[in-house]
Amino acid sequence: MNKWLMGLLIILGIFIFKPRNDYIKKYYKSGKIMAEGKIKNNKSEDLWKFYYENGNLKQEINYKDNEKNGIAKNYYKNGILEREGNFRDNKMEDLWKYYYESGQLKEESNWIGDQREGIVKMYYENGTLKREGNCKNGEMNGLWRIYYENGYLKEESNWVKDEREGLGKTYYKSGKLFSEANFKNGKFDGIVKSYDENGELLLNDYRLLIYKLEESKKKIED
Repeated sequence: MNKWLMGLLIILGIFIFKPRNDYIKKYYKSGKIMAEGKIKNNKSEDLWKFYYENGNLKQEINYKDNEKNGIAKNYYKNGILEREGNFRDNKMEDLWKYYYESGQLKEESNWIGDQREGIVKMYYENGTLKREGNCKNGEMNGLWRIYYENGYLKEESNWVKDEREGLGKTYYKSGKLFSEANFKNGKFDGIVKSYDENGELLLNDYRLLIYKLEESKKKIED
């Protein structure tokens, strides 16, 4: 191999393998900006911004060594904030807040290692509390309460690893007790009692109440 060819290969090698340090921009086929941010040693670094094709901001994410670290924000297509929280080593951590497209708070929850951990609160779009409870390792654990949009309690029940356990109660929109039942491993255990709004016992056969309880059996993601 002659010296000229060897020199050319060396130069090409330096050019190809040289760590890239740039501020770059990516574009849609339409020419609209898609993303922009810093590259350091060929890895995403610091604040990156991502855009919808209509030009509105879609995401703001902080990176360190190509992993999500720091504050992150997502936006609806209309520009309203959808969620905000913190990443650590590419995983959701600490307090996260979610919002309706109207801008009203939808959920606030604490996260550890990409899983909900601790108190979770969810809200109706009018700002009224919708449900609240505790999570452990991403699963519903402990007492959970669900509310009607008028603010009255709709249901309260205890959960263990995403399944009901123990006494559960449901209520009328007026706040009066509607039913009470015991659960074991997520299933009915024993008699279910139902009452009218005057407190009179109506029935004690759980099969007649299943339709009333189904809607409240949904996981917190619903």
